[in-house]
Amino acid sequence: MRIINAGPTSEREALCDANFALIGSARHQILLGTPYFVPPDDMRRALRVAALRGVDVRLLLPVRTNYLSTTYAARAVYDEMLAAGVRLFLRRPPFMHSKFLLIDGRDAMVGTANFDNRSLKLNYETNLVLFDAVFADAFKRRVLADYAHADELTLDQWRRRPASRRLIENFFNLASPAL
Repeated sequence: MRIINAGPTSEREALCDANFALIGSARHQILLGTPYFVPPDDMRRALRVAALRGVDVRLLLPVRTNYLSTTYAARAVYDEMLAAGVRLFLRRPPFMHSKFLLIDGRDAMVGTANFDNRSLKLNYETNLVLFDAVFADAFKRRVLADYAHADELTLDQWRRRPASRRLIENFFNLASPAL
């Protein structure tokens, strides 16, 4: 296991580097859960590329966060994720606040960091990376129980939303570097 501490006074972008390495190592499946999904460009690209190379990438996100700005900014990137083959699962209430990344049922990362610019690059955060197949297998069973309380969003469903919602999402996406 490895502890990753990150923040404005520590190693720059240590959490981005760890996420990028784990996502890049995936061969079969990526399960990612976060209440706040407003990822920086490099993290979005890593997820898209993994899906495009055939990895089963599944994101577990809340239907709605407790911050409207974050909810709408997150939704602004759903189209590009879905178009690349990333599967989005929107968890019904109660609000999900867990943060996890599970790679191929063998490696797991859990901790305080959301999958957003603020957590990955600005805030003080601590995550734990575990390289243990026994732990990862048990953790995967728990994570799949959360996915059972979610509804999968398809690209076709997503593209049928009203233009007014797209406008709001794109407006809030302008603030994504600070969210």
